[in-house]
Amino acid sequence: MSKDITESLRSDLQAKFPRVTFEISHANGENVVVIPKEYIVAVMKHLKDSGRFDFLMCVTAVDYPGRDKRFDVVYELFNTRNTDRCRVKARIGEGEDVPTIMHLWRGADWLERETYDMFGIKFAGHPNMRRLWCTISSKAGLCVRTIRPICSSIAPRVCRSTSMKILLTCPIPTRIWCRSISVRPIPPLTGPSA
Repeated sequence: MSKDITESLRSDLQAKFPRVTFEISHANGENVVVIPKEYIVAVMKHLKDSGRFDFLMCVTAVDYPGRDKRFDVVYELFNTRNTDRCRVKARIGEGEDVPTIMHLWRGADWLERETYDMFGIKFAGHPNMRRLWCTISSKAGLCVRTIRPICSSIAPRVCRSTSMKILLTCPIPTRIWCRSISVRPIPPLTGPSA
């Protein structure tokens, strides 16, 4: 949980960007700022250069297939001196790209590439926008996009390779296209430490 710094964030951002409308909230213990995608670089540069946040913890996306602007591109920022945290979001539609922030934080390199790999969101200006994990081309490599409706019922299934019963939601909310994952039981411990 991070402390509520929404009022200081609001006054800081409105002073720097008076014509931009920000959604700023403190939800579930997190400071959240929703910005237009056109201002990603300017806002992130300001938050870094002003000393508010000096560490980029994460870049990822969330898929909301029922919305017009289907994706939230999410940036997690941290201040190493006073432990303030902030989640910055930009909402984008299918096929839209967002500007890279790699020139501000070098650590954004692989984070942006992973987001591209998993969701298909391109970061304009990124010098090496290619896949990290999924080597399959086109939409087959979009590993974590929600492509089926999520259902709350749970149905037991039997894994063909191990004959183990497993629980899966019905229908499966995401389809993993990258590679199949084989799960093997852990062998029992043997020897004096067992």
